[in-house]
Amino acid sequence: MILTNQLEQAMSQSETELVEFIKKSIDAYQSSKEYLKMLECQSYIEQTHTHDIKKNVTIPSEDGTRTITIKPKIIKYSDFASRFAKQLINRHWTIPIKTVHEDVLDPNHTAQGAEMAMWVMKHGECHALQVQRKMTVFKATEFLKVLDPRTAQMTHGIRFYKMPVPDAPLIIELYDNRGYTQWFVDEVYGGVTEGVFTPYLRNNRVNSRGETIEELSDVTEYTKLPIATLKGSRMLTRSLKADIDTFDHEDTMWHDEFQRTHNVYWTFEGHSGNVDDLLETQAVIDALRISRVESDNLGKTGARIETVEFPFEAHRESLNRLENDMHKKAEVTNISAITIGNVTATAIEMAFEAEVNKVGELIRHGIEFYKDLLEISGVENPEPVEFSIKLLRDESALMKILAEAYNIEVPAEILWRKIPFLSQAEVEEAENMRKSMFLGMGAPPTNETEDDVRRRIEDTQQ
Repeated sequence: MILTNQLEQAMSQSETELVEFIKKSIDAYQSSKEYLKMLECQSYIEQTHTHDIKKNVTIPSEDGTRTITIKPKIIKYSDFASRFAKQLINRHWTIPIKTVHEDVLDPNHTAQGAEMAMWVMKHGECHALQVQRKMTVFKATEFLKVLDPRTAQMTHGIRFYKMPVPDAPLIIELYDNRGYTQWFVDEVYGGVTEGVFTPYLRNNRVNSRGETIEELSDVTEYTKLPIATLKGSRMLTRSLKADIDTFDHEDTMWHDEFQRTHNVYWTFEGHSGNVDDLLETQAVIDALRISRVESDNLGKTGARIETVEFPFEAHRESLNRLENDMHKKAEVTNISAITIGNVTATAIEMAFEAEVNKVGELIRHGIEFYKDLLEISGVENPEPVEFSIKLLRDESALMKILAEAYNIEVPAEILWRKIPFLSQAEVEEAENMRKSMFLGMGAPPTNETEDDVRRRIEDTQQ
């Protein structure tokens, strides 16, 4: 974060000093604890995280005991964080939002909103530049906010990134109300290109090929910085991370030990405390199998095979408990847990309660985000957008809901909002069926009311 007065002071100096100030601010941001937490959470969701999985085994030695570190041959990393994030985002963004301001939004805003929601799960926030119905997404790990110290409002934005090619320069873009200035920084040799300013809006006359043939006025600026922020909570809390690491450790070691032992373990015989002798024998039998050391102080160390009953059920119960705990902490529904036993509509409703609450939190942030987008686009006091979520339902319970709804006069538009997993066409079809059953005749056209149908019937009878 940079304060507006700090940036303005740097802008009052030479362009070289301005770029140097921005570059130092970026370096400080990338070294901060907050930035490193973003990268850590991102690594778990993208399944690129690593942590040291090992087991320490204590064996007798001449001077007491000696600890040997055993590392598994294959390490298993779970995908819980990724699945949790996808489950919440699909629940939130599967059904398009409803808004009367669709004409001022990017035609692809729903897909981009889902993309931003995933970055919010990883980083805690994401930013979008909204210019003339075109929305461009900025990741929080590539964006530095400039805030007014009095109001905490963002007055400028600094985007920084590199193209995925070797020795690519660092690209810095400084955004304000009028447009953005772009620099290319060669971090190998230290060179900086002259900044190029690109306006957001320019009132020009263009030909059929989109080429400017006449400039009609100067650059038009927005009344506020045209960048909106989608906020939320990072998926990975300290407790959830600890559970994921514990699950990975137990799962890895279980598979490793099972693969190495195949229901046998080795007992070392005649161990006299010579650790080098013991390790030499252990190396012969792969050194990493389950073992038990016995000492009779009589001779050189040997080994014999014995059978062992592997604690499969205890291991499975441990992992199941960890998995349930992770679902609770992430506030997502464990589908496998509710498919066991007698599944009723009430059981499904209760199982989804925490997830519905979590999605409700995401919706509140989404409403604020769209409010900012619409205000940037010039809509004063915009009507709130409406989000709907998709949940699993017992089909018989759904039929009961529909039957109760159609026993009273409820407009189709209201039903569509209250039962969001039905499409508008399906609700209108059900409405026509209700009218047909109510009047005892074929379904009327969609735009006919019941009074219209009654009059038509009376006219036919006359």
